Amino acid sequence: MRVGRSIGTEGPDRGAYRMGSHTADLAVRLAAASPEGLLAALLRALRCIYVGRRRLPVCCRRTLTMAAPDLESLLVRFANEIIFDVDARQRLAVDATGLSVRSVGAGLGLRCCLLLADVSAPGAGTEREVKAATHHRLAVRRGRTGLAATMVLDI
Repeated sequence: MRVGRSIGTEGPDRGAYRMGSHTADLAVRLAAASPEGLLAALLRALRCIYVGRRRLPVCCRRTLTMAAPDLESLLVRFANEIIFDVDARQRLAVDATGLSVRSVGAGLGLRCCLLLADVSAPGAGTEREVKAATHHRLAVRRGRTGLAATMVLDI
């Protein structure tokens, strides 16, 4: 742990700070035969992180369309969209229909319909907070059985 003094402040009490290591990350391993399967696995993992094995009723649907330069970026954007829905709208994607990943220009495009549950309802709240999905050490690998990736979530 590093200890230091503030710089660039005036007066007798310039304060102090202490830096320590802090790990608030959760690694999620994903595996599937296709990009759509990776996205579906990511959605199920996020649902499990937020509400465990509880089944929540679907309250509404939302069409999601997005593009990204590569599959890694598409996974991060998809996860962050789900996280945003929970944080800003109090809606958790509990499933998706019509997941489709296609080549778009120089990248990939995603289209699906998210099935959302209201997590602001009594008894439907989330068990844990997820702040963001990151690109940290994210690389989709192709193997004999399909695709695999490990995504780090900031919790």
